[in-house]
Amino acid sequence: MDSFLKESQRFRPPGLVTMNRQVEKEVKLSNGIVLPVGTHIATAAGPNALDPAFFEDPETFDGFRFEKLRNLPGNDNKYQFVTTGPDQLHWGVGTHACPGRFFASYEIKMLMAEILTKYDIVLKPGMGRPQDLAIDVRVIPDPSAEILFRNRRT
Repeated sequence: MDSFLKESQRFRPPGLVTMNRQVEKEVKLSNGIVLPVGTHIATAAGPNALDPAFFEDPETFDGFRFEKLRNLPGNDNKYQFVTTGPDQLHWGVGTHACPGRFFASYEIKMLMAEILTKYDIVLKPGMGRPQDLAIDVRVIPDPSAEILFRNRRT
């Protein structure tokens, strides 16, 4: 489940950018560009997650992608759902990475386990996967899409 959730986050990120910041004092970059006070900056997490420099066949969803990467020598503790790094920006990175990602991960996994063990789930007949909606820099599921749940006990 961990690999599937990480791949879901990579393939359909919750936002197009991450690490949104506002410049508090003027910054001059090494290339000469000056960022004035009040400038908003962010990192392109969505496009980064689909970059072939980071991921083989990035346009294909593979629920076991990160499980396979973890099984390579030296990757035992890499590529977990909560892992951050230059190729995994959705939780932020470095000292400012989301401190709640561990708790969020456990919550998501518990909810998924509950849903998968108690319900049959299908899309409304005749519908393909609903398109996500990009609102500003956020990406959300289409709120008008219909997903059918059936309790397995009934």
